[in-house]
Amino acid sequence: MCVVGVRVQPWVFACGSLLVAGVRPNVSGHMLRTLCLMFVAALLLAISNAHFFAVFVFTKAWRRHVGRWMGWLPGAGAGSSHRAGPWLAALAFTVGLWLWHAPVLYEAALANSTLHTFEHPTFLLTAAVFWRMVITAGNRRLNLGSAIVLVTLVGLQGNLMAALITLAPAPLYASY
Repeated sequence: MCVVGVRVQPWVFACGSLLVAGVRPNVSGHMLRTLCLMFVAALLLAISNAHFFAVFVFTKAWRRHVGRWMGWLPGAGAGSSHRAGPWLAALAFTVGLWLWHAPVLYEAALANSTLHTFEHPTFLLTAAVFWRMVITAGNRRLNLGSAIVLVTLVGLQGNLMAALITLAPAPLYASY
């Protein structure tokens, strides 16, 4: 357990600033932070099986409850064996991405630091569940070809959003 703690602590310090909404960068800095959360930090979480070790932050009594609940999460236990799991994880990831980048919710998140701080863990957690489903491809719920299709479809969502933001006739976000 000490080895896990030693490995996790530097990562938490390195990525902790990605979760905090205290600094308000320009739009490119904000998008870079979002991309780092979804494609670097979330992928590292998915690869590291951190969800299995996260229960140790709770007391022994709470660990049982949290452990049972985590067993039903996609990619973590019984919830990971259903064929629809990867597609639902991709849907949650995509919906979270589009919702938080809708101009009204985006501006509300910039105006309210609590809402903004909630935005980043949403990106991190939905992306981590998605990547966990993808990296465990090859078993009975998702074959390698389906994993490639899934990653491509999710990637196209990001490209479409980037094109809409970049090519909009007027700025979508008033704050920037």
